[in-house]
Amino acid sequence: MFNSTFKTTLLASCALGAVSFAAPHTVLAQDTQNAQPADTSSVVVFGHRAATRRSIEQKKTAAVQVEVATANDAGKLPDQNVAETVRRLTGVTAANDQGEGRYVIIRGLDPNLAAVRVNGQSAAAPEPEGRQVKLDDIPTGLIGQVTVVKNQTADYDANAIAGAVDIKTLSALDRKGPFFNGRFAEGRFDLNKKSPSEADMTFGTRFGANHDMGFVISVNNSRRPMRSNNLQGSSNWTTGTNGFTTPDDWRPRDYNLTRDRAGAAAAFDWKPDADTHLFARVLSSRFSDDETRDQFRVPIPTTGLTNQTATSGDFSGVTATRFVRRRQEVDRVLTESLGGEFKLGEGKLSLAATASRSSKDDPLRSEWQFTASGISGHYDDTGVVFLVTPSAKAYDATQFKAKSFNLDVRHAQEDLHQLTADYEVPTGLFGDATLKFGAKYSERHKTNERDYKAYKLSTAFTLASTGTLDSSDSVYNGTIPFGPRVNYDLATAYAINKGYLVLDTAGSVANSLGVDYDVSEKIGAAYAMLTVKTGKWTLIPGLRVEDTDSGYKAKSFTPASSVTQDFNVFGGKHYTDLFPSLVTRYDISESQVMRLSATTAIGRPNYSDLAPYVNDDGAGNVTYGNPNLKPWRSVNLDAAFEQYVGKDGLLTVAVFRKDLDTPIFTVGTNASNMPKNAASGYVNGVELAAVYTFDWLPGPLSGFGVNLNATLQDAKAKGAPGRAGEVPLYFTSKTSGTAELTYEKYGIMGRIAYTYRSHYLDTLGVDAAHDLYTGDNGQLDAKLSYALSQNWLVYVEGTNLNNAPWRRWEGNNHQLVENEIYGKTVKVGISSKF
Repeated sequence: MFNSTFKTTLLASCALGAVSFAAPHTVLAQDTQNAQPADTSSVVVFGHRAATRRSIEQKKTAAVQVEVATANDAGKLPDQNVAETVRRLTGVTAANDQGEGRYVIIRGLDPNLAAVRVNGQSAAAPEPEGRQVKLDDIPTGLIGQVTVVKNQTADYDANAIAGAVDIKTLSALDRKGPFFNGRFAEGRFDLNKKSPSEADMTFGTRFGANHDMGFVISVNNSRRPMRSNNLQGSSNWTTGTNGFTTPDDWRPRDYNLTRDRAGAAAAFDWKPDADTHLFARVLSSRFSDDETRDQFRVPIPTTGLTNQTATSGDFSGVTATRFVRRRQEVDRVLTESLGGEFKLGEGKLSLAATASRSSKDDPLRSEWQFTASGISGHYDDTGVVFLVTPSAKAYDATQFKAKSFNLDVRHAQEDLHQLTADYEVPTGLFGDATLKFGAKYSERHKTNERDYKAYKLSTAFTLASTGTLDSSDSVYNGTIPFGPRVNYDLATAYAINKGYLVLDTAGSVANSLGVDYDVSEKIGAAYAMLTVKTGKWTLIPGLRVEDTDSGYKAKSFTPASSVTQDFNVFGGKHYTDLFPSLVTRYDISESQVMRLSATTAIGRPNYSDLAPYVNDDGAGNVTYGNPNLKPWRSVNLDAAFEQYVGKDGLLTVAVFRKDLDTPIFTVGTNASNMPKNAASGYVNGVELAAVYTFDWLPGPLSGFGVNLNATLQDAKAKGAPGRAGEVPLYFTSKTSGTAELTYEKYGIMGRIAYTYRSHYLDTLGVDAAHDLYTGDNGQLDAKLSYALSQNWLVYVEGTNLNNAPWRRWEGNNHQLVENEIYGKTVKVGISSKF
């Protein structure tokens, strides 16, 4: 339950400012989220230890709890995108897609509850389902710094229960003169023997009569022809008539895809005098994914099995299916900001206007299905992935007849406009204190549209008549024979030329209309906060108010509706919230810092959950939107002790608790599904971190260092729909962390890191036996480089060297839902700095 008594007390504390601390390293409150020294991007000629030192210094000087990765940090290990850069930070993991990091998970909370900001402003989200921002869209080559904020002051949006990721692009005024960085790498994927490549380049300079102007541009491009093998098991493990628990499905899948990333970031800064700073920032990225997925399905009956044991059995009379899906996806992100800082009286006025657009297009998402009946076989689930051995008929292309074909086109887009104004001024209140207040207005417009056409076949032609692809291929390191594959292009051309495709109007309606929505959200906010210093203490009490006004459109329909039906269900919601916060730190000594904070936050529902649609597919499955959903709300308590050791050493112990009110759940296996609010929840956690270099050892040994962190936590909710007692929160791993061994000496730089997270709940079932979990994952990455000179460096890097799988299971780890392997990737590259 959201603790109203605590919230009232916190409000009073913020208003009175009764407690305060000061720290000689604490920056003014205008930049408490990204606190940093004035010259954070000064040129360092090849050396990740210096980057680590800067990250630690920024953590030390920040008023709030942060984890920082600078541009050099992003390059010290083989990180493809921003999500992979931050997942090794303390308390941070990532949700993966095709073996790549995609969404950030901060302290085990749903990515929808994490704010993502670009240069201090909220980022738009391309995904139609939720508010989570895809961090795999943003290449690491475009960033100057990434800061993960775990507790924030009142001058930032409250929609950050999990925390926030602040992405900062480069500024030329952070450098003393012209600079150029370049990098190129090419490699090899173990699973498909193809070669990924990537390149990025950054150029910046200062100019003008007094070098008071600066311009910087970064560009990045990468191409990754990838492959993964997936075995989908069953999300319905059932106890049959013989009393044995058996799966009902077996589906080997082979993914072959190419991912292209291209991006550019540019910044212009002008400081005509000491009292004025004008800036313009642009970040643009394009991510495309062209995928072919071959799938072979053999269902397993849960009754009528013969020769059955606890781990195996024989079956007959089932219908096997061969699929091919072609999918094309293009994500685009564009963020443009204009603003300035001006001395106004005794204080500083900051103004910014930001426009951001993010879109996700699926110009093609199409699938063929061919079926063959009368299949017999044997299953054996004694291994990590259970195996099915079907009869020879399942590998005969002449036995598979065309069943269905669909064409699917999707478009989702979010437009976000923001205006902010902040004013900071010294004040005589409470002695040495600074007052900061400001306002922000934002408008979001999110749309999702799908055009789906399902086709039946007037003539059931066979797979053999269209020409199949290689039928001798096998997957999963040669352990699973795959058999004849559907040739998408030939099958489509054959069916069109013969006139065999017949539109299934009823089958098209539900998929065309069920996910269409139009959501608008307007948020007006104002805040005030103090930074009060006295002795070794600093107090930052603050209060933020946010007024939310939302409107929703959706489509309610039945199978008899037309695919051209317009929006016919409307809704809206308006509410106002107060968010008090109290952030403190105490500098015990020059090398010891203690932090305490109590903050409040909100987590607004996902757009697709709010849209008031009713989707009846005519087969007994009904899905509802819920415009009456309440937002998540939280009270967050944090305490941390930091011991700084030498120039680049750190020991940290932090504890935290989040008390959650009305968390949102959807039971994923009911015939009737609607997202609903649970009663309450909590997250308890401990974070431990150590960074240390052995520079006191003699000779070559002085180059070694370690970077260790671990997070232990527990997260539960009460009152989830259809469930008694407590259930786990989504995405919360009980254990996560990174162990990294480093070396830097004589121009040699090496990093080897093992990153681990334990399993977490991803779908809530009707009971604990039907809950779906994403399994444990531990990945080994390494990079070794050598500086040829002050300007040139060569390197070799390896990703997923231990071939860690991605796994999902139902109820317990043995009951496989999916297991996916990617192989390892090795690259060689060259970097330059001038």
